[in-house]
Amino acid sequence: PAIRARPALRCCERMLDFLRARQFRRDVLCRKELSVERWPRPESLKGMLLVSQSEPVSTEPDGTSDAVEQFRGPARRSLSTGEPALKSALITLHRARPRAMEYGQLLAEVRSAVGGVDEELFSRSMLACAMAALVELHTYLPPIAARPGDRPLASPLARCQAAAGKVVVDLRHRSVQLDSLSAAVLSLLDGSRDRSGLCDAITEQIRAGKLTIAALPDGGRDVPRAEIDRIVGEVLDALANLRLLMGRA
Repeated sequence: PAIRARPALRCCERMLDFLRARQFRRDVLCRKELSVERWPRPESLKGMLLVSQSEPVSTEPDGTSDAVEQFRGPARRSLSTGEPALKSALITLHRARPRAMEYGQLLAEVRSAVGGVDEELFSRSMLACAMAALVELHTYLPPIAARPGDRPLASPLARCQAAAGKVVVDLRHRSVQLDSLSAAVLSLLDGSRDRSGLCDAITEQIRAGKLTIAALPDGGRDVPRAEIDRIVGEVLDALANLRLLMGRA
């Protein structure tokens, strides 16, 4: 009977691949004596790290009242809710990104913001957000920097990739497509340069014709230094949001 059931199971999984547009089969193998949890349990969130994949539509979201707030995630996914605990959690995670928050820390901050929290309902809501790709779950905390800092630092791999092209891998192993200016800035982030040194290096590349900024007249050659400083600062902030900058030990 078990052998006869396998083709039907494979057919079902294949249909799920089509429905979810899944290109690669992902299986988890374990020893036969171990029990298998087919579906994740809310209590499994304890000790895990949560990373925001959504953002509030409102510029000033209300996370404490019963007013409905909408949150927008990747691939046109969205969530509308008036539950204060869930709203507060999503707002808190959004403000913390690109860094992760441990589940217990998140729960404590939500309790501080809205008062009493039904932990069972809260954990189920956060698990549902994870299943809908509005929140990522992790067990490893990479050294992601939330802000560029005085001497911005990127990983050796990302710097090497940025020097060779525009596709780089972030600290959570995702591919990121950069423009020419962002790639040029990233390739210089070995931690030895401060903001002024970075701007000097970028200005030198622009003056030498090795780099152009398409949005500026004459590719940026005649733009005042203060404007270069502002643009490089914006690029550094964007690289931090893309999880490409490292914190220092």
